[in-house]
Amino acid sequence: MEQTLKSIKEWLESCKDRPLVIDKKEDGDLDSVTLQLNEVVVAVRNETHPDDYISERSLILQGEGKVEGVPEEEAPLPQNLYEIPFNDKLESRQEAQSLLIRTDRAEYILRPE
Repeated sequence: MEQTLKSIKEWLESCKDRPLVIDKKEDGDLDSVTLQLNEVVVAVRNETHPDDYISERSLILQGEGKVEGVPEEEAPLPQNLYEIPFNDKLESRQEAQSLLIRTDRAEYILRPE
């Protein structure tokens, strides 16, 4: 998993300072965010949490962005960050100009805008 994390971080670093589109598929729902990527951080929680929904690790993508929807529903990205949480499963695959990331809970497709 560490090699996968390193590859993902390198790909994201190559996208810094330009818009990045993130499509997240989880439980049949599709959410889209556009983010001006400024920084990439790997966060590790040192505590266990009784709620299995809170992951041990996360990729934190920092920058101004907006949550996409129909035009009337677009909203600023809260706290100017996007989190990709993961526990034991983290897989990635590059496809042309995009990066596919699979975690324990969701699938993400990231591509420069």
